[in-house]
Amino acid sequence: MKILPSLARPIVLSGLALCMLAGCESIQTAGLVAKGTEIHQHGDLGRAIRYYDAALERDPGNIDALNDRGLAYTQLGEYDRAIADFDEAIRRDPRQPAPFVNRAEAYEGKHESAHAIADFSEAIRLDPGRAETYNDRGLAFAYAGQTERARADFQQALRLKPSLAAAQSNLGLLYAALGEYSSAEAAFDKAMRLSPGDMRMHRDRCLIRAAAGDFDRALQDCAEAVRMAPGSSSAHRMMGFVLLRMNRPDQAFVEYDAAVVLSPKSPEALYGRGMAERALGRKAEADRDVAAAKNLDPEVADDAGVLQRWRKASAPA
Repeated sequence: MKILPSLARPIVLSGLALCMLAGCESIQTAGLVAKGTEIHQHGDLGRAIRYYDAALERDPGNIDALNDRGLAYTQLGEYDRAIADFDEAIRRDPRQPAPFVNRAEAYEGKHESAHAIADFSEAIRLDPGRAETYNDRGLAFAYAGQTERARADFQQALRLKPSLAAAQSNLGLLYAALGEYSSAEAAFDKAMRLSPGDMRMHRDRCLIRAAAGDFDRALQDCAEAVRMAPGSSSAHRMMGFVLLRMNRPDQAFVEYDAAVVLSPKSPEALYGRGMAERALGRKAEADRDVAAAKNLDPEVADDAGVLQRWRKASAPA
């Protein structure tokens, strides 16, 4: 989950001069938000939220604190609380695009694509030159099965920012979902030239190669993703997915187990480990992991699920 920069904060001066210009109370509030954001960026979400809470106790309408606390709640999977914070930020200043983008992300966490698309669209109206928002809306369109609109948004993102590797890789995933594997490979070649050190490019190309049945080259990409980022749950998870497709459940279990250790609340990692356990005949463990995954996300599927959902949603009735 990305963290958008929160709204512009006042320049931090010091001491009496600052209090005379802006009032000591508002400066203390800004300091609490700034400290929360610093902690947030280091991944300590619970502690960051406590700083945002303290800021909002002093100033209940502080848009920075509302926006950033909403982001933390989204990262924790507490989507309703996140949406409530973004609602309040938008109510207080509907001219700012960031809370609309962030609320859209929370709606996507709830699988509410229509609401997400509406919020991304409003953010685009407010800031039509931001390529990343077109990329984000393209993903929402893809999940909703509106593949031509998704393609148009990814392409518009690349027109606005040709260096945006995420839009290029998402275009590749879209092509793969449509079964256009040669176009998908070409898109990923471009994405990897734009961002050669990004393990996500190898991870996602691993997925499209596996979807095309090219398991040996898929495994090479997954292995490279794990080498580049051994602490990435998603890299281990994707490698587990490929190994399971290659009928190597013992090795798949090792990778999925590593993914769960790194991200214990990942429904995809739990579901994948459950599938590996099922293939190994460990029914009780498999049932437990799959149930835990579905409790976290009732729509969870393996890592081919994203492509399958796009393909199924876009198929003619």
